Amino acid sequence: ILLALLLPQAFEDSPLMQSLQRLPLLVFLFDYSENCGLFYLLIVYPLRPVTIAWITSAFTSLKTLVLFACLLLILASLVMMAINVFRRGRAPA
Repeated sequence: ILLALLLPQAFEDSPLMQSLQRLPLLVFLFDYSENCGLFYLLIVYPLRPVTIAWITSAFTSLKTLVLFACLLLILASLVMMAINVFRRGRAPA
């Protein structure tokens, strides 16, 4: 929610930044996929399906990477909002 609120104010006319508001949905999808893989691994526990373990690990890595990108976008949005305030000499509406 924070990313969806900050990006339009910080980058007003950037369609790319506005489309990046959907990044938290990727975090959700990767997390859900990771949980499904872990659940499957727990159900078939005596067996060790290495392929599922690798895929689940990839979802974990992707989730972490996209989450870090979201945090960087929040930080960049805050910096851009501060720059815009100093340029205009007033707080954003």
